[in-house]
Amino acid sequence: MLSEQLHTLRTRQGLSQQALAEQLHVVRQTVSKWEQGRSVPDATTLPRLAEVLHTSVPELLELDTPADPSSIQAQVEQLQAQLRREAVLRRRRGFQVLTLVALLLSVGSLVLLGLAGRELHLLQQTAAPIIGGGDAATQIYVTSLVPDLLLCVPPLVLLAVGLIGLRRTYRK
Repeated sequence: MLSEQLHTLRTRQGLSQQALAEQLHVVRQTVSKWEQGRSVPDATTLPRLAEVLHTSVPELLELDTPADPSSIQAQVEQLQAQLRREAVLRRRRGFQVLTLVALLLSVGSLVLLGLAGRELHLLQQTAAPIIGGGDAATQIYVTSLVPDLLLCVPPLVLLAVGLIGLRRTYRK
């Protein structure tokens, strides 16, 4: 692949990414992206790149036959299309992970709220004498300051986001 070939030829010439970038009038990060396979040089940069690395464009692209400008352009376009597909897949995988995290958080929150709500309800029903007083025991009642339904809104929103995300992730 171009990225591996570029790295091999650059290191064989004893050039750093920065030195190669300066000779091509690009930034070092551009060379790094080329070597990582995250982008490819355009068809106008390839001849200069091959010249700096003391090779030919077909060898740089690892073509079996001598290349004409149209086949070089076609090869570059093919590489760019492949990179775009891979980027879409990476974004989709990231979105799937975020969706699953949202679903797990929402379900976990709803379960915890359900358990906590049941415990609060039991406490509200069974107030017990806790502190003794001179005349009688003082009873303390635990009441919820926030209505139970309002506590369910954030997890339900997370659940909705997760379900929408699942739908978007798996549709074609």
